[in-house]
Amino acid sequence: MPILFGAMSIGAVFSPMNPNYSPEELAGQLQNAEVKVVVTHFTTAAMVAEVCARIGIPKTHILLLGLQNQSSGDTGIRSWKSLCKDTDKRSFRVRNISVKEDTAFLMYSSGTTGVAKGVMLTHHGVTSNLLQRIAGEWGGLRPEGGLGRVKNLPDAPISGDKALLAVPHFHIYGLTYVLLTNLLAGIPVVVMPKFDFTVWCRTIEREKITIAQMVPTMALRLIRENIPYDLSTVRMSAIGGAATPPEIQQALMDRYGMPTKLGYGLTEAGAGVTGKRWYDWNADLTAGDPFFPNIEYKILALQDETKPGAISEEEVPQGETGELYLRSPGLFTGYWKNPEATRETLTPDGWLRTGDVGFVDDQGRWTMTDRAKELIKYKGFQVAPAELEGLLATHEMVQDVSVVGAWSADIVSEVPVAFVVRKGGLGAVQPGDDVAIMEWLAARVVKYKSLKGLKFLEEIPRNTNGKILRRQIKAMAKKEFASQRSKL
Repeated sequence: MPILFGAMSIGAVFSPMNPNYSPEELAGQLQNAEVKVVVTHFTTAAMVAEVCARIGIPKTHILLLGLQNQSSGDTGIRSWKSLCKDTDKRSFRVRNISVKEDTAFLMYSSGTTGVAKGVMLTHHGVTSNLLQRIAGEWGGLRPEGGLGRVKNLPDAPISGDKALLAVPHFHIYGLTYVLLTNLLAGIPVVVMPKFDFTVWCRTIEREKITIAQMVPTMALRLIRENIPYDLSTVRMSAIGGAATPPEIQQALMDRYGMPTKLGYGLTEAGAGVTGKRWYDWNADLTAGDPFFPNIEYKILALQDETKPGAISEEEVPQGETGELYLRSPGLFTGYWKNPEATRETLTPDGWLRTGDVGFVDDQGRWTMTDRAKELIKYKGFQVAPAELEGLLATHEMVQDVSVVGAWSADIVSEVPVAFVVRKGGLGAVQPGDDVAIMEWLAARVVKYKSLKGLKFLEEIPRNTNGKILRRQIKAMAKKEFASQRSKL
């Protein structure tokens, strides 16, 4: 917390990173973001120090988080607290910040397509989205803090509500939707340093957590496993990060008496876009969710994937499927150092092309049905096919490759799978080639980006411009990996 709010107060840009990144992924973000100071935990200090030395960040610009009796080994990195001791607080001055122009967060996301890009969110944009979500879901802030009594929900204990942050802090869902929204509402947040399902359940029981946010795989484990902990204090929970069947909401209520609602959002929109009021959480579970206040939307006709050119500007009739465009004070201002990607995603008059496909019903509720973009959502994490394809293309056996998401019913998530044209053709394929390629990639990326399946093809379907026909590939993946779902 001191690092997050301290950075924002002096006008510095806060850019969280995945602690499970490989050295190459870590170096990539540090260099792209032009990082000046790195704050790391003692458990990752050695790797961070090594990467920083390689890319030219001096050790004096690395600070260590952790208990005073915990060591970073032989890295020689100083504690962040030493910075406080060495600073003359009498000379400290809060920087004059332009809230609508200055970037507060640089969140690395795969965006609406392609490899990871820095999403620039201003101070005004972040606070706007927090207030939009509180107004849309909670009805507004209370002077005394917390949520108070909400109809159709169990009452909070006398001590008040308490939230638990167990989803990744470096993800916009964990940082703004969970952490900052609850803090703004005056609700204390218990923070888990890393996720462990048993510890999560135990923490809910011990801390008497009343607000729990999850990703679908966490909810699925609650339903499938025998949980020896008392979770009855949770009076509201939310599932985000990936699409979730409404049957999971009902199962959580039936088994634990846990009201649960869903929502839709994306990093470029500051996180939250849609969500029911809490008191309305179980109203027509099969329907979509209303947009938060001060969010404009339009649904445009889909581009035929086989044809080149820009997407149509034609709005579809209500109830018909198209691509969602948004305009809101909470939107990002662009991708850091990537004007071309910004132009492709953000129109001159402020509309964000989400890349998500769905429809809006006669009550203004959004239902997402597919993606025009290519991102794979694996357990709430974003996996960019282009990144994996770029790596796989360097493998000695790979001539051409396409990576898509295949749905796994077992974990209620998409998983990354690959279709590969082997050098030498199908006749050159040997037993174990698929496993060898998958293991090779797994050694070069964070765990959630590793392939869960691989199929060799004669050729990758492409249009006349050379663009991979993703929808055809997805249809092939659905058919090819349907019988292997238990293995995905």
